[in-house]
Amino acid sequence: MQEQIEVFNQQFQPIMNTEQDAFRLYIVGKKLKEGTTSSYDDVDPKEVIIDDSIQEWLLRTTKSMLSSLLEYEIVNIQDVDEGGESIRRYIQMTELNQLARWQEIIVQDQIEGNAHQLINDSDFKPKTIIASFRINDQTIYFLKVISESVLMKTRTIWNWNVARGQYELDENTNKRLFLDEQWDGIIFENNVVLYNESKILSLFKYYEKFREAAEQVVENIKELGWLSEEADLLRFIGSQVSLQKKLARAANYSFEGIQRDRVVNLINQGTISLNLDEEGKIVCTTKEEAKVVVDVILDNFVTSMITDERYRALNKSRL
Repeated sequence: MQEQIEVFNQQFQPIMNTEQDAFRLYIVGKKLKEGTTSSYDDVDPKEVIIDDSIQEWLLRTTKSMLSSLLEYEIVNIQDVDEGGESIRRYIQMTELNQLARWQEIIVQDQIEGNAHQLINDSDFKPKTIIASFRINDQTIYFLKVISESVLMKTRTIWNWNVARGQYELDENTNKRLFLDEQWDGIIFENNVVLYNESKILSLFKYYEKFREAAEQVVENIKELGWLSEEADLLRFIGSQVSLQKKLARAANYSFEGIQRDRVVNLINQGTISLNLDEEGKIVCTTKEEAKVVVDVILDNFVTSMITDERYRALNKSRL
């Protein structure tokens, strides 16, 4: 992935001026359902008709974004549990179904009308701006996550020129649409590179499936009666995405294979860093204890067949 983006960037950076319509710009959001006060329907992408000044802004800001992106190591989200200061993760497009659908609509040119009327509709809440650019039969998409509260700020904005039928830059007006220098990710070769990871993954509720699966695992564990009455595992995993993802792996586990007496023995021996209450149930009242409980659930405590040494194996596969 990194090499392919670098090759694209080498062709992209030397471009000084864009031809008319080199960039195409789209806006996506949701609109208040008629007759309701809080129920919204998703709106398919609409194209924003733009003039040369916005074409130039798009070129400048996307070149800067792509160049800064390559200062990081780009890794698959499946290979690294969490983001970091020196990396940017990417995810397959199929993992973000709604975004994949938007791209398909854009690629197949199934867009009816332009975005002007939609943008001016007070019932419209924008979610994302998507800019596409094509070089040598290869298209890249730049993503900007937006919100209505941010759009209300006074910024450089797009003003609708009625006579020309286009949006253009206007520094002196406070409209709902504004332009800043930040892009949050790109779509490249059916992968989404997450420059501002939290914004994109939160927008598409990527972690919801892990949270729901993890909560079900916690409920299953509670039914076994292993945890003390004071244990609050659900609260700790609720704020810890990494724990949610780990527990989600156990959603289809059968917990019958994990023998409680063995777990208790390992706790008493000091191999597992947990405490038991007076009833012999596991105490879990801190974040660190919650992490260890998750390792117990995932059967991460193993003994080497070669040296008989005991390990906490976080990444294991069956022989």
